[in-house]
Amino acid sequence: MRSFHPATVVGLIGSGIVAAGLFVIGTYVLAVSSLPLMFGLVVTTAGAISGALVFAAARRHRKSWAFLIATWIVFGFCGFFTAPKVLDLPKVQPAWKLPKQSGTLDANTLVKLKVLAVCLGFAAPFAFACTSFAIGRRDYERAA
Repeated sequence: MRSFHPATVVGLIGSGIVAAGLFVIGTYVLAVSSLPLMFGLVVTTAGAISGALVFAAARRHRKSWAFLIATWIVFGFCGFFTAPKVLDLPKVQPAWKLPKQSGTLDANTLVKLKVLAVCLGFAAPFAFACTSFAIGRRDYERAA
């Protein structure tokens, strides 16, 4: 059996780190945070399941690899839209409350850019893992 493509190795290691991070964050939400109980349960469960999927994908199980990619796609999509709800990010102000500025970005545009950066940061690990698996996809092709 040939060795894994380097991108697949990076994807598996990154996915393992993300899975462990999800489990730890979910456990923290359950134990200490004031966020809803269901949010903590979902994140903890997703961390545990994705950890098992990473282990199975490392053993070249094609179904686990495919399900892990699908899980990361869903979590990346949800993470992008969850960030403003979970974190206390600045809010956009009504236009009449802002001072008039010319030649520079107004405060609302800066707030929108900051929120966009945080949302992309939430989705980045999942996109990175999916990209790594897509580059090394030949590792999971069936032998003829």
